[in-house]
Amino acid sequence: EFSHCYVPYKSSLADITMFHSKVYKQREGNQPECKRWKQNIFGPFDGTIGSTLSCRNCSSVLSLDFENFHCLPLSPVADINGDIINGCSLVDCLKHFTVLEHLDNYRCDHCWHNAASKYFSLQSEVDEEKVNKLRTCVDYDSCNCKHLFGPEKTTWSVSSKATKQLAITRCPKILCIHLLRASISFDGELVKRQVSTKKDT
Repeated sequence: EFSHCYVPYKSSLADITMFHSKVYKQREGNQPECKRWKQNIFGPFDGTIGSTLSCRNCSSVLSLDFENFHCLPLSPVADINGDIINGCSLVDCLKHFTVLEHLDNYRCDHCWHNAASKYFSLQSEVDEEKVNKLRTCVDYDSCNCKHLFGPEKTTWSVSSKATKQLAITRCPKILCIHLLRASISFDGELVKRQVSTKKDT
């Protein structure tokens, strides 16, 4: 069943923000992003795609972004050789669109703050005020924590593993799908693949 991969049509974006693990950003004029999206979605073909980026090391949701769409671009499911699998259905394409993507060697600022606070708290001369600032910091994108102890002491990098997943957070009344048949051959040429997609009822 694909139904668990998206929020039903009659659900609102406000329902999405109820989950404690989600991060919601404030936009211009302190207008919540949820309200802004509600104002922009009107027609029967309009829907919303949500993209969630999470750190597997610290379980933090690093970003939650939304994008409006009128036509959903789907790629046919291919095998390891790049050939479209036989019997590929629209449900298969939708599941492939929302599959969890694993990212290695990702730099998570939350993990960096955790590692830095542990490292400096174990030093012989501990600056409790600076260590506490590292532990309580939440402005990872704009903070100056890397300069608290001098650039020569905070040059290490923390490699994390992350996951990225797309979801149809608001499904339109009429879902328009664009099958992406174009692909790049081994010779670097743009080719169109023959697609015979099974339509589920």
